[in-house]
Amino acid sequence: MKDIIEYLKNLLRAEYVGEYAPGHMGAKILRFRSINNSQHLVVKLVDKKNSAAIEDIEANFFGYNQIIKLGGNMILPPGFKRLSLEGYEALCLDDLGQSMREKNLGIVGAKLLWSYFVELVSLTKNREAATATSRTAIIAEVLSFVEKFKSDDQSDLFDLVNQSDLSDNYGAVALMLLDFTPDNLFLEETLSFIDPWRQENYLGHPAVSIGQFIALTKIYNLKDSQEIYDYLRCACLDRLPGLLSCSTSSILKALRLGETLQLTLSAYVRRESDPIKAEKFRQEAGQLWVSY
Repeated sequence: MKDIIEYLKNLLRAEYVGEYAPGHMGAKILRFRSINNSQHLVVKLVDKKNSAAIEDIEANFFGYNQIIKLGGNMILPPGFKRLSLEGYEALCLDDLGQSMREKNLGIVGAKLLWSYFVELVSLTKNREAATATSRTAIIAEVLSFVEKFKSDDQSDLFDLVNQSDLSDNYGAVALMLLDFTPDNLFLEETLSFIDPWRQENYLGHPAVSIGQFIALTKIYNLKDSQEIYDYLRCACLDRLPGLLSCSTSSILKALRLGETLQLTLSAYVRRESDPIKAEKFRQEAGQLWVSY
């Protein structure tokens, strides 16, 4: 590892200043400071022998490339670049400091997030791609991840979703990012998103992303969580019909899909550490569709 750090120091013209906690797939998160301008940098470093970690970082590269293709450059983290090293893959970006979860800015942060989010929707909307097939793909994309993270005894959730009428006027599609969470979002001079998943479709209903965000805001019990939840739902209902030419009912369905995904994922990551809370989240995911 010392040799790799020395190589990165020379490549980046930077001083090594330590590490953050490792990524959930085992990636090293190394910290550097540029000699030229004192900019703090982060390098996500993955050993090519670690297949799960390589799959994760390749998903990041794929996701960023798709975001760029769709015109979502504004949400890319500053300084983003791919580094190829012998025996390793690495992703470098500016050190963004504290995430939205860590800053915990309450409703003030939510309103700033929304101002950037509306701009992102405007930049990436695509009316030509808004076909019946793409609407089916939106739902299938979200449910593929729900399927991935649901427990074995959660087939009733799929029954509830499949029995619901999700046909609607979804309008124009725009960038739909899954794992759009307070952990992965950074508010500074702009909005930055890190650690994208590999999705089959990145064009979809952007309210899915907001649904996931607001669900996790409540799960984390962040400052003003209920106010944030209400504000962002109302903001979607107020602004997205004009931006996407979609119905308000399609927004409610997209929000529900995003909340379902996040509750299922939050249950999955707690299945061993906190099984009681995991079951609570699974029940809440089902209730979203029972009351629908």
